[in-house]
Amino acid sequence: MKLFRFFIWAGFIAIILVFVYYYRVASPYNVPGVSALERAGFTEGKAILASWQNASLFAIVRKATYYDFAFIFFYTSLLIILSNRQIRKESSVTLNMLLRTNFFLAFLAALFDVTENVFLLYNICHWDDTNYINSSFVTWAKLILIAWVVLVWLVSVIKSMVTK
Repeated sequence: MKLFRFFIWAGFIAIILVFVYYYRVASPYNVPGVSALERAGFTEGKAILASWQNASLFAIVRKATYYDFAFIFFYTSLLIILSNRQIRKESSVTLNMLLRTNFFLAFLAALFDVTENVFLLYNICHWDDTNYINSSFVTWAKLILIAWVVLVWLVSVIKSMVTK
């Protein structure tokens, strides 16, 4: 199990470093990033895609989105592992139940993230069409679920530290 945790942490950190690299490659072009497109509406999204086309960044953004599929696996696994470890330490029935619910919520957030990536790849491939899939509702659902999972885990960890 320790080897698996090491693999998950190493993969999580490695993908973050890849994202930092792609951010540095794209930053000189002064265009909005992928996170801006994830939350953008129709008009703003089309404008972001046009700015990426003008800067010839589609290949970079597409690669970063493919890496995001691996990142989804790593962050979901990490959320589940951290919640699982905390379950064993949690004496409160309510927090224990919420930590168990984190498994499902982390998995659901991963499904939203995969859906978001598919929408982004579709929009990149069809940027000049009138078709545009707004991914903001999926993005916000994913972010809210991840925030909830982390919040429950943090409350449990802090409670465990205070009641020692």
